[in-house]
Parts: sequence; C-alpha cells; structure tokens
Amino acid sequence: MSDSRRVYRAIRQAMKQLYPSEPQGNVARHLNTLAGLVTGIVLSKSCQLPALASKAPDETLAESRNKRFSRWLQNGTVTPETYFLPFVQAFLTNLAQARPLVFIMDGSEIGHGCLALVISVVYAQRALPIAWIVVRGNKGHFPADTHVRLLREVVERMPLNSTAQFLGDGEFDSPQLQQALDACQWTYVCRTAKNTRIQRDGAWVGLASIDVHRGRKKMWSAVCFTQAGYGPVQVIGWWDSACDEPLYLVTNLTDRDNACRAYQKRMVIETLFSDQKSRGFRLNQSHLSDPERLSRLLTLAPRLRAAQVQVLLLAWRTGGSSTWAPWLHNPIGGGWCIGPTAVISVSFNSACVCSPSGWMTMRLCVSLSCRRRRERKPSS
Repeated sequence: MSDSRRVYRAIRQAMKQLYPSEPQGNVARHLNTLAGLVTGIVLSKSCQLPALASKAPDETLAESRNKRFSRWLQNGTVTPETYFLPFVQAFLTNLAQARPLVFIMDGSEIGHGCLALVISVVYAQRALPIAWIVVRGNKGHFPADTHVRLLREVVERMPLNSTAQFLGDGEFDSPQLQQALDACQWTYVCRTAKNTRIQRDGAWVGLASIDVHRGRKKMWSAVCFTQAGYGPVQVIGWWDSACDEPLYLVTNLTDRDNACRAYQKRMVIETLFSDQKSRGFRLNQSHLSDPERLSRLLTLAPRLRAAQVQVLLLAWRTGGSSTWAPWLHNPIGGGWCIGPTAVISVSFNSACVCSPSGWMTMRLCVSLSCRRRRERKPSS
C-alpha cells in the first residue's frame, strides 16, 4: 500500500468517528472528498488544487480529482455551519470543564485579495480556529462592528456557566469591543497604542507621556479610555528589558502581573498563521478570490492539525518512510520532526477533552514530544 493511501485511510477513519453512524450516499461521498482534500494538502504542502489533486490517492485521474475538489469548494451546501460549527459547541463544552477558555482574535491575508478575521481558542499551546469571517480587501484592520459580530457568534456557542478570556493586539482595543466583552462577562487584555489618551485624576494624558522604566511594569487603575471615556478600565505600561520600547495594555483585570501573563498567551496565534501559511500549508498562496470558497477552505484548518498528528503517528509506526522524509523534516506545525535524527515519543492523555463525538477526534489529543539526537563528532 502506498504511503499516500495509508495517510488517506488514517485521516478518513479519524473523520468518520465524528459521524454517529456509518456514512452513506452523499454524506459518504462528501467525507471521501474531504479526506482527499486534507490528504492532498498535507502531502503537497499546498492549497492549489492541481498540486493537492496530484497527491490525493484515488483510482481516478488527477484532472478528475481536481474538478471534484473544485466542485466541493463551489458547493453552496458545504458551509461552516453544516460541516464545522456543530462540533464547536461540544468541543468548547468539554474544554470548559477542564479550564477557563482563552480566545484570541486576529486577522490575516488569505487567498487572492482577501482577509480573514479569525477567533481561536487556546489549547495545548496551539490556537485552534473556532469562527471566522472572510471578506475582500487588502491588508488592513477590520471595523469594530465586525469584531463584535464575530465575538457574538462564539458567545452563542459557549457552554453555560463557563468563564472566558479574550486576548488581542492593537486592532482590538476599541471601546465598542470592550463594552461587548464586559456585557458577556469576559475578562480581556488587549494591546493599545502609545498615543492613546486616558483620563486619570481628572486630566487627559497620552500613554507615551507617562514614564515607564526599562524592565518594569506600571499599572494605572480605574481610568477612562480614549476620548469616548470608556471605563473604568486598567492600563498597563510594560517595558521588557529585551525590547526597545514599552508596550501598553488595556484590561478589565485588576491584577497587573496576571494581565501580563495572560497577554503572553496571545503569541500562540502566530503559530496558527505560520502553520497555515509560510511554515505549513500555504493557504495564503491559494488562487481563490471568492470569500465564500475561502471560508469553506478554512473549515479544513483544524482537520489539517489532526492530519499532522495522523502522519506523525503513521510514520512512527512504520519507522519513518523515506517517501515522507522531506515533509517530516520540514519544521511544519511548530517544529514536529521525525526521522533518523529525531526521536518521537507518543503518549495518550487520559483527561482528553476532545471526545469522538466532539469537534475533532481523540487522535488530535496525542501528546507528541520530539527530541533531536545530538550528533556526536568522533573524538580526534
């Protein structure tokens, strides 16, 4: 059996666990197409249909697979609401039982002339996309109304009595979004610009005019934020000794150090975008320019993460096939490597929050730790 077929079967079997019964008819055909798409993207490291069609194992010609994948992306019945979002609530419910939920919102270029606004949940040092909006446009910021609309989509799927925290960069410091977060009873920490004006002790001042010493943190409590006068909120000036200048945060948390530790988690969103783009599956190089089709393509993103685990497990079980060597040694997916110069250890987490009926499969909850062997030089 070829390596590509082994990968396809492993991915299809993992996806099939999401169905309550054996898929039949159109459901089975859509499942086969979906598994073929994920397999092709993983093995070709590309989102261009001809490239991934050449890697997806099938009895048909590559041109036929290309057309089938294209029809899947054009199919109006294939929507995130149908093929993705029904599993989100189960995933968030299970995750909320184990820990407070931490969400990160950020934007990124995708496809040809489009932007995606994505909100992700932090799990196992990774950011897993939960909801998104794709629009036409060049690089830039989304309006605050769009931020609030995407937030409300996630809130509707939140389990009852769960606690949540929101993290964002300087694009997400608007009083409108802060008000929506307070209304949802979420805590938040967002970066803000140094020219932001706040009112403290009855006087309006710019953050850049307030002294913050290198290597120190300073918090101003119960201030009004921007000329809109939103508050009371806390503003923190944080000048890390390794940085050239301080950064400023706005938060509804009252503990300065807790707010700074929380904001550090925001950096895991960069691993999501690098997995999807430069170090991963190059979703930004897709030639698609239709926001709806790109939104369907984004439904594959969490499954690609699960597929990475599938390939790593499969390579580990088979001793690391030489056919996969270029892919396995590429630092894709945060540096998971396997091969003659690496050791992979696999352990299953008994407290896993992703049930077979949830958003992903138990296979996604494999804990992988890779340690490269040091090549010892022969002693002279």
